Amino acid sequence: MDAHVIQSHLSNREKHILFLLSCELDSRQIAERLGISEYTVFTHRRNIKTKLKLTGKRDGLIRYALLNREHLHQWALLEAKRPDYAESK
Repeated sequence: MDAHVIQSHLSNREKHILFLLSCELDSRQIAERLGISEYTVFTHRRNIKTKLKLTGKRDGLIRYALLNREHLHQWALLEAKRPDYAESK
């Protein structure tokens, strides 16, 4: 799937979680970093997999995140430069 799908189909929170997965954080670490529950992270991960049409193996989402790491990091850098970035977390 083209990395541009990251920009068009996912919410900012979903992109942020996908970015953190590309940094090799697990769900518990992501939950702690974002101040949300692990169940909420699980829900976001499930929604991301649905939107990206990832099926099959359990590690498909992580593989996708790692393969698209460069695009996710570019998104994160651009997102951090937005004036309203602190408010959108």
